[in-house]
Amino acid sequence: MKNLPNTLIGVATLSLIVGLISRLTVKPIMGLESRAMVGFAAVLLLLSIALSVKK
Repeated sequence: MKNLPNTLIGVATLSLIVGLISRLTVKPIMGLESRAMVGFAAVLLLLSIALSVKK
C-alpha cells in the first residue's frame, strides 16, 4: 500500500507524456485522444494525493 501512490504518479506521468505527444502530432494514439489521456492522468494524480493524505 505504501508504493501505490508512487506507482500511480508514474503511470500518470507516462499518460501525460503520451497525451502531449498525441496533442503535438494531432493524431489519436491507441484510439485515444490527448484529452482522454490527460483526464486519466488527472484522476490518477488525485487518487495518489488522496491515498497519501490517508496514510
